[in-house]
Amino acid sequence: MSFPPGIPDTEANKLLDDCEIKHLRFIDAYYQGQPSAEEAHTRYFQPFRAKIVTCLEKVAGTIPATATRIDILNKAHDAGTPGQTCLNEAGFVED
Repeated sequence: MSFPPGIPDTEANKLLDDCEIKHLRFIDAYYQGQPSAEEAHTRYFQPFRAKIVTCLEKVAGTIPATATRIDILNKAHDAGTPGQTCLNEAGFVED
C-alpha cells in the first residue's frame, strides 16, 4: 500500500489502524454475523470437523458431540499452538 507523500509510514499505519477500528471492524462483524454468512462458514467447516475434534481431544480434552463450530474453534484457540496445529493438520487453515 502506498501512503500520501510526506506522511511517515508509522503515522500512516496508525491512521489506517484507527480507521479500521472505527469503521471496518463493525462492518465486518455485522457481515460475518449474517445468517447466510454463518451458514456458509458452517458448510465450509463440516468436512474438517471430525479431524479437528479428534486432534483437539488429544491436546485439549473431551469435546461434546453437540459442540458447535464456534465451540470447537474456541477450544482450538484456547489450546494455543497445539490447537492451531489441529486446524492446520485437518486442512482447515493453512500455515
